[in-house]
Order: sequence, then structure tokens, then C-alpha cells
Amino acid sequence: MNPSYTTRDEATVRKITAPLEASSVISDTHRDLDVDAIADEVLAFDPETQSFRCVSTTDTFWESAQKHAC
Repeated sequence: MNPSYTTRDEATVRKITAPLEASSVISDTHRDLDVDAIADEVLAFDPETQSFRCVSTTDTFWESAQKHAC
């Protein structure tokens, strides 16, 4: 099951920043990547549940990260 988060910031930290930093590929996520642009592509708001969730696959997540490298 794909967890949901009440705020976009929480979803960004848990589904984008944390995995990127854990990968050891990127040392400073916010300096090296446009995290907001990645979030725009991989997170979605569900108006029914009033929450955010990741809607990307692993491959599309990493493609987005690569595309938004600074």
C-alpha cells in the first residue's frame, strides 16, 4: 500500500528527500536537485482523502530526479 501524507512537505521529505539522501548518490538534495519540480511530477493530491501520495514508479522517480539535477 502506498502511504498518504497530510501535507505536501511531509510527502516530499518522506518520498523524495529521504530516499535520495539514503541512496548516497546525492550529498545535498536541496542543493543538487530541484526538489519542488520532482515533487510536482511524482506527488499527487487526492481531494477525496485530502492527502498527498507518490504516484510514480521507481523508474519514473529516478528519471525525474535525473531530469531535475542542478
